[in-house]
Amino acid sequence: MVCVARILATLTLLVAGAEGAVPDWVVARVVSSLQRRYHSGCVFLLHTADKTDLTSQERLVQFLLRKRLSEEATQVAARRLRPDNSSLQCSRNVPLNVVVSSEPDVKLTLTEFSNRHNLAESKWLLFLTEGNIGSFFADMNVPFNCEFLVARVTTSSVTLYEVYRVAEGRPLNNIYFGRWTPLSGLVSVQESIYRRRGDLQGTVINAITANDPPIVTILQNQTEIVGFFGRVWKILEQNMNFRTNYTITGDLTKGKPTQKGDCSGMIGVLQCGQVDVALGAFSTSSYPTLPVRFSMPLLYTTYRVFIMKPAGRDAEWDAFLMPFSPRLWLVLLATILFIAFYLSTFYSIGRWVGNEESGGPELYTFYDSILYIFGAFCQQGHDLTPRSTSCRLVYITAYLTALVLLAAYSAALISSLTVYRSNLPFQDLEGILRDKTYKLGVVNMSEIYYTVSDPTDKDIFHEVYSKLMLPDQDNFPRTVLQGLKRICNIRYAFMSIPESVMPLLNQMNCTIVPLAYNTYPISLAMAFSPRSPYTDFWSYRLRMLRDGGVIYRLRTDSWPYLGQDMTKSTTVGVDLKAVAPLLALLSASTVMSVVILFLERGRFSVSDRRSRGRTRRERNASRQQMVIMHAAPEKPSIVPLRPGGRKD
Repeated sequence: MVCVARILATLTLLVAGAEGAVPDWVVARVVSSLQRRYHSGCVFLLHTADKTDLTSQERLVQFLLRKRLSEEATQVAARRLRPDNSSLQCSRNVPLNVVVSSEPDVKLTLTEFSNRHNLAESKWLLFLTEGNIGSFFADMNVPFNCEFLVARVTTSSVTLYEVYRVAEGRPLNNIYFGRWTPLSGLVSVQESIYRRRGDLQGTVINAITANDPPIVTILQNQTEIVGFFGRVWKILEQNMNFRTNYTITGDLTKGKPTQKGDCSGMIGVLQCGQVDVALGAFSTSSYPTLPVRFSMPLLYTTYRVFIMKPAGRDAEWDAFLMPFSPRLWLVLLATILFIAFYLSTFYSIGRWVGNEESGGPELYTFYDSILYIFGAFCQQGHDLTPRSTSCRLVYITAYLTALVLLAAYSAALISSLTVYRSNLPFQDLEGILRDKTYKLGVVNMSEIYYTVSDPTDKDIFHEVYSKLMLPDQDNFPRTVLQGLKRICNIRYAFMSIPESVMPLLNQMNCTIVPLAYNTYPISLAMAFSPRSPYTDFWSYRLRMLRDGGVIYRLRTDSWPYLGQDMTKSTTVGVDLKAVAPLLALLSASTVMSVVILFLERGRFSVSDRRSRGRTRRERNASRQQMVIMHAAPEKPSIVPLRPGGRKD
C-alpha cells in the first residue's frame, strides 16, 4: 500500500508539474522536511499586502503543515509580507518563512523588504512558479550569511537551490542544495553553510587597527600588518579569499566603555558600522552592554605586575642548614654519638677479653671515637684501622650511613645555592599597598585602566587606583615601553600582560621581573561588527585554525619564552653572597683556632714558668741542704763495749 501511495503521489506531481502549479501536499512535505533540518520553532506562510485574505491553496497548506508539525510543537501561522513588517520573530529558534508563489507583486514586496530588513534573521523558502532565479533576484540583496532556498518543481521532483550574494552589488550565486521526491524525501547536502560558503571572491573588508606590538605591528608602509593577531588575520585572508582595507588609528583607547552611538575609539567606530573588523586584542568581558561581536578567544593571558629586580641576592645564613630539618639534624647528631659510643665500647671490651687490640696502646676512647666517626660522616679516612672485626663493622656502618646522608645533603645544598627565587619586596597588590614605597601604573585609556578606575567597584583595584595611581598622572604612560622605562628610573610597578612586556625587555637598561601571583586573568579576541554578514564565518574559520593547532603554533612562535613560568626558579652561577655563610664560618673557625692557639701557648708558658720556678727552688733547696751538711762539725764515734769492759 505504501508503494502504491508513493506511485500515485509521483503521478500527481507529474501532472502538477505539467500544469505549472505546486500541489498543496508537496508544499507541506517540503516545508516539513526543511523544518526538521533547520529545527525551526516557527513556520510563517507569507502573502503580499494587497491580498485581504489567504487563498484556498495557502489555507490548505497551513492546515496540512499544522497537521504534520503538531507532534513537534511547531508554530504555523500566516503573515502578511510588507516592507515595514517586523512581526517575523520567533521565540523558539530561527523562523522558516515560506513564500508559495513568485508573482510580480511578491517579487516587488520581497525586494523592498530586503532593503529594509536583514534577511539573514530567518530561513527562507520560495517556490518559484514562473520566471528564472536570476531575474527574480536581480534587484534583491540576499546577504552572504542568509540561507535563502528556491524550490523549482520539475516533472518528478522538487529541486532546491540556495542563493546569496558575497556582498551587495556583487553577482548572485546560485548553488544546488538538494532534491525532494515523494519516494526518497529530502536529500540535501550535508555540509554546513560555513563550509559551503568559504570563498569571499576577493571582497574588500574594512578594518580598523592600531600599532600595538607585538599583538599588532604595523610596518612602515602601513599596508601590511604583522604580529600575532596580524598573522592570524593574514591566514584568514588567504583561506577565505578576501582583501582588507586598513584604517590606521593612533587612538589606543580601545578599552573605553563607550556608550551606544559613540563612534570614538576602535570599538566606537566598529559599533557605528563604519568598519567590519577591529583588529586588536580586546577583552571579551569588558563590553557586556555594547552591540559588538567577538571571535573565539585567541589568547588566554593575565595582567601581571612588573617591577625592577632587586640588585644581587641576600645572603641566606641558614642555607647550609636548610637541606635537613631540625629533627633530622638532631637524629644525625644522636647517630654520631651512638656509633662513637659503640666503637669505644666494643674496643674496650675487646681489650678486656684479650682480642687483637689488647696488645697495643688504648686508642679508641669515647672522645677519640667521636672525632673518628665525625670524620667518617664527612667521608674522611683515618691513619689507624682497628684490627678487631667488631670495630671494623662499626666503621662500615658509619661509612654507609654517612654516604646516604651526605649524598642527600649535597644534592639539596647544591640546589639551594644554584637555583633560587628573587627576593622581591612583595608578591601581590596587597603587598604593594602594605609596602607604601612603590607607585603603580597602567597604560592610559586601556582596558585595564577603565577596570581599575571604575568607581562602582569597591575592591582591591579601586583601592590601589586611588592610593597608588591617581596621585601622579605620570603613572599612566601612553605605551607599554614608556611604562617599562619608568620602572628603571623610580620605585614603580607597572601592570600589563606578559605578551606585551616580554618582547621589550631587551630594550631596558635594568632587569624587570613579574610578581609571582597573577592579578587579573583575561581572554583576548578580535571584535566584529554585529551587522557584518561575515562574522560567523570568520569565527568558524578561527575555530578550525584552533582545532588544527595553527593558533597554538603562531602563539608559540610569537612568544616562545612564555611556555616557561617567569616566576619559577632559574639556574644561575653561585656568587660570593651565596657562600658568605660558609666563608664566615671558615673565618670564624680560623680566628677561634688562632685564639685557642695563643691561649694554649699562654697556658704552656705559665706552666713552663711554674715548672722552671719549682725546679729552681728544688735545686736551691738541695744546694742549701748540702751546704748545711758540709758545714756541720763531726761528732765522735761511740764504740760499744763488750761485756767485761773491753772495747771491740
